Amino acid sequence: MTQHGKSMKFQCDMLQLRLYKRVLGVLVTRPRALAIPRCKGAAYAMTEPNDSIFVEFPGEEWRPVVGYEGFYEVSSQGRIRALFDAHKYKAGRILRFAVTHDGHLRVELTPPGCHRRGVYVHRLLWEAFCGPIPAGKRVLHWDGNPKNNVVSNLRCGTDQDNSDDKRRHGTTIHGERNGKSKLTTQDVYTIRVRLAAGEMQKNIAQEFGVTKPAISNIYTRKTWPHI
Repeated sequence: MTQHGKSMKFQCDMLQLRLYKRVLGVLVTRPRALAIPRCKGAAYAMTEPNDSIFVEFPGEEWRPVVGYEGFYEVSSQGRIRALFDAHKYKAGRILRFAVTHDGHLRVELTPPGCHRRGVYVHRLLWEAFCGPIPAGKRVLHWDGNPKNNVVSNLRCGTDQDNSDDKRRHGTTIHGERNGKSKLTTQDVYTIRVRLAAGEMQKNIAQEFGVTKPAISNIYTRKTWPHI
């Protein structure tokens, strides 16, 4: 067989293999690099690639995204899918999420003819399954995991409820865990002992390099109340 004949046979074999893989639905492609969406005022990291576009989870329920009816749907499991074709993407695709600096999931919605808008997934889920978010309230996670966006893990509450949840889950950033803190736990113990002994707040503040109001707040337990 000539070199040209071998080349033609190789091309035919490759074509048959690719057609065979298409029939079986296992066409292999190289993974593409994921573009990380940017949003002003937040640091993002992309969630893992989606490979379950047409897979339904057991018991999963889909409802229209409020304000984007006919374009997007959100599921009771916290997934969001687009209902329209866009360039090389087909209707029914599951959208990828971005993770904000505080661990919440955001998604960018871009219906045809409209500007892109970044929204929190847990808010979309609540509005679709539970109704409008009351004024002065926010959507909270029962287990303290902001990535666990299922209907049963969400509730509405106040800022105080959110703070109480953080203390209950042990995720409150206070004391030495606060990167801006100038004092350590041992410093606070020492300051309280010296205040109890009658030492002036001004002198203690100068020694530890903080303001007098900072020492006063430690004394009244407005700050460092856990010590």
